[in-house]
Amino acid sequence: MVQEATSVDWTIVATEVDALQLEWTWIKSEDPKYNVRFKDDKSYPYLAITTGESIPRVFVARAPKKKGVRYLGPFPNAGALRLVVDQVLRTFPVRTCAPGVLRQAVASGRPCLLGHIEKCSAPCVNQVTVEEHKQKISEFISFFSRDPAPYIRRVQKEMESAAAAEEFERAAKLRDDLIALELALETSTVVLPDDTDADFISLVEGEIEIGATIFSVRHGRIRGQRSVV
Repeated sequence: MVQEATSVDWTIVATEVDALQLEWTWIKSEDPKYNVRFKDDKSYPYLAITTGESIPRVFVARAPKKKGVRYLGPFPNAGALRLVVDQVLRTFPVRTCAPGVLRQAVASGRPCLLGHIEKCSAPCVNQVTVEEHKQKISEFISFFSRDPAPYIRRVQKEMESAAAAEEFERAAKLRDDLIALELALETSTVVLPDDTDADFISLVEGEIEIGATIFSVRHGRIRGQRSVV
């Protein structure tokens, strides 16, 4: 490979996680001759949301294949992704239980453990309406796929208001929610809205030449880069 290479290009990203995601995306799309895939060719995990269900469910999936399911990602590590989801559920308590658990809760009229510890809003037993739960699902999706800053600001403002009103227990919970959301944001920064298809051009002018870099973004992810001078 060293004998055949004529140049070296690199792309600067914010974190090692972003670098791993970007490397895997390019290996999968470009199929380079000298890159080695994982031996079992496993794909990175996706965050799946069953938007086709009346009570949508969030879970981690290996590949975006099923109809009626919206997929966010890919993410670099399934275990880390599950931890992030667990953190975000503090602020957006949406359903994550399996269909069997949901049916049991509906039949018994009692929520599962996640409902009791407030990591699910328990639409199965009408603690919130189906429409209210769908709104939480929309916010959950927006946090991962669009700009999370409004939700960070909202929790910050609610925490400050609770503290000013001497509602210290609620303020402490909101503080923990804020910490959880900020930790979740550290997992990935190479993200644009998932409906973004665009080419971005950067120009740098020198004394005798101009350098140009083109980034191709498809479905919110960087899919390719080309630099010329």
